[in-house]
Amino acid sequence: MNPIMHRPARRLAHSPKVFSFAALAVGATLFGLLVLRARWHALWAYLVAVNAVELLLCAYDKLIAGSRGVRVPERLLHIVALLGGSPALLAAMAFFRHKSRKMSFKVFLVVVLALQAAAVAGWMRWVR
Repeated sequence: MNPIMHRPARRLAHSPKVFSFAALAVGATLFGLLVLRARWHALWAYLVAVNAVELLLCAYDKLIAGSRGVRVPERLLHIVALLGGSPALLAAMAFFRHKSRKMSFKVFLVVVLALQAAAVAGWMRWVR
């Protein structure tokens, strides 16, 4: 028997790159709908969209975690959290029990939340 013939085919649908692109498309669509149709302020629409993307990425990563599929890179989860998706990451850690045992992930999230809280406080002080 030819060993190449019996190798399991890697499905494109289970690729984190494809799913990440799909999550980004969902976020962009949600942003557009909220701004153009619902007339939300762009900042609020952005925050809802980036948190939706983070939640989708975490849900996919948790779903694929027990299988032999390729996981979503932690770096991507970190980047989306830095871009404003940290509340969704915090919710995913609690709801999905995603990355909840990994201390380095928790420390990163605490640092990001502290930086974002400081940025919001500074912005609010500057606006007044």
